[in-house]
Amino acid sequence: MSALSKRNCVLATIAAATASVMLLGGSGIAAAGSSDATASHPAAGSAALTDLQNHQPQSGKDLKAGPGTQDANGVWQVDSTTPTLSNTVIDSDGDPTRLTFLVYTADANGKPRNQVKLTDPKTGETAFHGVLESDFVAAGSTAKVTLYAGDLKANTTYVFRTSAFDGKLTEYEWSAWTKFKTPAAP
Repeated sequence: MSALSKRNCVLATIAAATASVMLLGGSGIAAAGSSDATASHPAAGSAALTDLQNHQPQSGKDLKAGPGTQDANGVWQVDSTTPTLSNTVIDSDGDPTRLTFLVYTADANGKPRNQVKLTDPKTGETAFHGVLESDFVAAGSTAKVTLYAGDLKANTTYVFRTSAFDGKLTEYEWSAWTKFKTPAAP
């Protein structure tokens, strides 16, 4: 094969790979995806395009904050400033999946305002990108994280959402926001 043919073959391969990445939407980064919160944050892991038989995991629609109760307006009234946040995971392949949890303070209208830089409970340091990742759980199960003491203020409304990662693929859209409010200081 001539040098020109090899060069053309390499260029064709690069072009095909680039087109595949663009078609599959893969950058491995999931945007916050809201005009109220425009910063980009990594989802629970990098997206791998090597396994095209794998299906993208998804966050469920069962977001909860507790312990506590949900009021008539859909706001979780939690019992402490160290609540447990949870959501179900969906993966049609049945792969174990984990969720990334993103928390923001809420404005007076309940819209995301400022990201809360969460603390990694294992290290006591600010978590990577200020988000927490659950452990991997079986598809269809509930993934959860408990927030670290000092991350949240008393008598404050927050919003959170999740993004799924199955070890190979990342969910590119975040779940809907869910509101929760911490109790007044004792």
